Amino acid sequence: MRWFVFVVVLALSSCSTERPLEQTLPGAKDRRIQLMRVESEVYGDFFRLRTFHNELMQVRVDEISGPYPAMDTLYHHLFEEANTCVGRRVTFDSTFAAMEAFAKREPRYHKSEEWQLLMTRYYEQEKELVPLQESDRNRYFELRKSYQDTCALYGIQRLGPEVYAQVMNEKLGQWLDSLEECGRMVARAKQDLKARFPDQKGKPFFSAYQPLSLLEADMKGLESILSQLQNAISRFEEGNKQDIFYFGPYLRKRMEVQVTEDFIGQLSLKMKDCRLREGSYYRQYEN
Repeated sequence: MRWFVFVVVLALSSCSTERPLEQTLPGAKDRRIQLMRVESEVYGDFFRLRTFHNELMQVRVDEISGPYPAMDTLYHHLFEEANTCVGRRVTFDSTFAAMEAFAKREPRYHKSEEWQLLMTRYYEQEKELVPLQESDRNRYFELRKSYQDTCALYGIQRLGPEVYAQVMNEKLGQWLDSLEECGRMVARAKQDLKARFPDQKGKPFFSAYQPLSLLEADMKGLESILSQLQNAISRFEEGNKQDIFYFGPYLRKRMEVQVTEDFIGQLSLKMKDCRLREGSYYRQYEN
């Protein structure tokens, strides 16, 4: 009885591996589409990452500072996983190409032992490669998330000029609010000065006015820096749309970016001066 079962199984196996190529072709195309879909998802993402990573590594101040050595190691692991994912489809294609070549070479190919070996390999790959590739995909995107998490943690970004201009415009809006606040400081101090010196003349008046005049000068300075910042932002908005800027710790900044961000530092200092001037004006009446 056992021998009978073995013979039946062997016969069925032989029949399955003696199928003509034309009967195998539709299933092979479907399987290949499945493999190519996952390959495209993984390698399409890796292609974008490769551009980002290679450019990022070129703008480091050195090769050891910050998170970049660890990111480079992670990138190479991602490269290996992406290639493994592609390799599943290549392996399947290679087997099917061997089947096609053999079928062209041998008129009675589907009766030969070599064809049966090729078909056996084909069926094994048809069964195994899709789940293996899915595992490759999952490992790839787990590593990819680690890469993205590192970028988020350290504030590493790649921005085009228009997006960078939007970011700076938001900061500009905040500083325009500060300019309005400074204007209110001046208005309150002038109103207070007028109440104390209705005639607005004489040495005591001019002495009291001096801190206020410095506050007005600082407000004009604040306004001038804001104007320069607006012009700088306009140059980004009107500049080369293909340009790219990287931001993060231990990265070299482009000169135009550095100049623009220096304006933010100048605004901070100037606003601090404005508050000090306002304080000086009111402190002179404390004694």
